[in-house]
Amino acid sequence: MIATNEELIVIAMVKNNLNVTAVANTLPMQRNTVLYHLDKIERETKLNPRHIHDLIDLLEIALEVL
Repeated sequence: MIATNEELIVIAMVKNNLNVTAVANTLPMQRNTVLYHLDKIERETKLNPRHIHDLIDLLEIALEVL
């Protein structure tokens, strides 16, 4: 199964300690693109991936999908 950008970003946020710039450097995308996807995740799930408690919930969801 191929992971979506949002799933990859959630996993990268965990690995990079919520550092958006490090996520952008880890993934082949611009920092603004990462910010766009973080906003999209928040709009669609009502969970803020910039907050650790919500990010943990999102990580569980992403890992279930993968």
